[in-house]
Amino acid sequence: MRLIYAGMALTFATLAFGDTITLKNGNVINGNYLGGTARTVRVEVGDNIQTLDVSDITRIEFGGTPVPLAAAPRQESPRRTQGLPVT
Repeated sequence: MRLIYAGMALTFATLAFGDTITLKNGNVINGNYLGGTARTVRVEVGDNIQTLDVSDITRIEFGGTPVPLAAAPRQESPRRTQGLPVT
């Protein structure tokens, strides 16, 4: 019984953080973006891997929780010292 609950939790977790691909014909694919080339995109949908033409895609939305820019840690750029010897 615990295995069933663990499987259900894993399934819902992967669906919640999945990626959404909208095609030009109006179809929407929910899956995991696996990468691609300049002309194709690979998406894992359930147990299947689909290869889509980039020319057929309108939009790709990546799942997960994005970090707001205000909350992102700021990194200082390295400062240059001109005319001073390095010791």
